[in-house]
Amino acid sequence: MDTDSEYISKCIDFFDKVVEVKRKKDYDYNSGIINRDMYFLHGVNTGVDELYKKILRLISLTSNDSKPKNESIEDTLIDITGYAADLYIYIKKKQKGK
Repeated sequence: MDTDSEYISKCIDFFDKVVEVKRKKDYDYNSGIINRDMYFLHGVNTGVDELYKKILRLISLTSNDSKPKNESIEDTLIDITGYAADLYIYIKKKQKGK
């Protein structure tokens, strides 16, 4: 069993990976005339829908005995965390009136 310090260290490693993936995807998805708010066409519901789709993907990956071919469980968890961060930031901006 991990100590608290080991557990926190593993969390930091995971979140570092999330940030790394977000930076790479942001470069591809949010450059030029596209900005992050444009992804929330239907407001918070859009973010919830994105999370729901990824959670369904996670259920599929963990319910199947076969190995995933194109997306790992780790990739899906990273995406879920990234989408949750996007939604969190969107909500915070709306609360501040920006």
